[in-house]
Amino acid sequence: LDYVRPFENKSRLEAGLQSTLDREEEKFVFENYDPATSRWNNNPMFTNSMQFRRDIHAGYLTWSGNMNLFQYMAGLRGEYTFREIEHEKVDNPYSINRFDLFPTGHVSLQATKSTQLMASFSRRINRPSGGDLDPFPTYMNQYTIRVGNPALKPEYSGSYQLSVMQRFGTSFISGELFYRTTNNLISRIQELRDDGIIYMTTDNINRDHSLGTEVMGNFNLAKWFLLNTSVSVFNYRIEGELNGRSNDSESTNYSLRMNGSFRLSDDSRLQLTGFYRGPSVQPQGESSGMFFTNVSYRQEFLKKKLTATLSVRDILGTSKFEGKTFGTDFNNKFRFEREPRVVQLTLSYR
Repeated sequence: LDYVRPFENKSRLEAGLQSTLDREEEKFVFENYDPATSRWNNNPMFTNSMQFRRDIHAGYLTWSGNMNLFQYMAGLRGEYTFREIEHEKVDNPYSINRFDLFPTGHVSLQATKSTQLMASFSRRINRPSGGDLDPFPTYMNQYTIRVGNPALKPEYSGSYQLSVMQRFGTSFISGELFYRTTNNLISRIQELRDDGIIYMTTDNINRDHSLGTEVMGNFNLAKWFLLNTSVSVFNYRIEGELNGRSNDSESTNYSLRMNGSFRLSDDSRLQLTGFYRGPSVQPQGESSGMFFTNVSYRQEFLKKKLTATLSVRDILGTSKFEGKTFGTDFNNKFRFEREPRVVQLTLSYR
């Protein structure tokens, strides 16, 4: 339910209510075949069932407007959450019953015809996925077992930003200072147990802080070429404890993104995308840098009614994510590689 009321002084009131009701039942049955009796027998060690319920009732109120060169927006959202997980191997259900408030504010000043100053803040919530909540083990290999955490709580993030935007005709460049922090940080952790197996799970053990700057530009360098790029550099800090020990860590993180669009004719375009993310600390280790590039070509036919798009993902084969984790009595190195040079053809007719 949404309500909007504009006023003569160019201000605007918005309000609304929303309810989201989730019900989910998961069953996994594992049976062993007995050749002597020709029957399938249930194996309770690997059989699992879970009932999941989550109700979210929310309401919001937003007031926005402008006074000459000054624009503003202030909002408040309230959310009541009830979550319950029942598992056949757990006596008592895991439940969350709480109410949260999420304020938002944004102000901007049109200093000149081409210069705009902005400031904003917001508080948000990120809820764990179903796979992170299911306590039934997933056997990844003989040395690694993944187990969900039904007691996992949502994480809450706060964001504060100051920015300036300068326009040059149809192009612009912006600079931003930001500070972001997350409480109840959802972190993936590993533990080596006495059976020699590493157990992977998720827990709320940390809080992180990001303080830095980002520069972004959108440049119409020619009628046939558009370049969009951004560079981000920030100090990243993690605070928390794991198994009674402090795991505070810190790193200087940076990333670069570039997107170039070439207009070859009125009916054809070529697009190149590149992304690089530098190394970073993790709650229980560190990750290395990652780089990948994509390319796509779009051609229109039949007076733009038929469009063909050919794309190639990771043309250089560099999309690899690797790093290491460490804890009491173990060091673990990991490396994930996506299938490179995936080619996709898409046709659409209007």
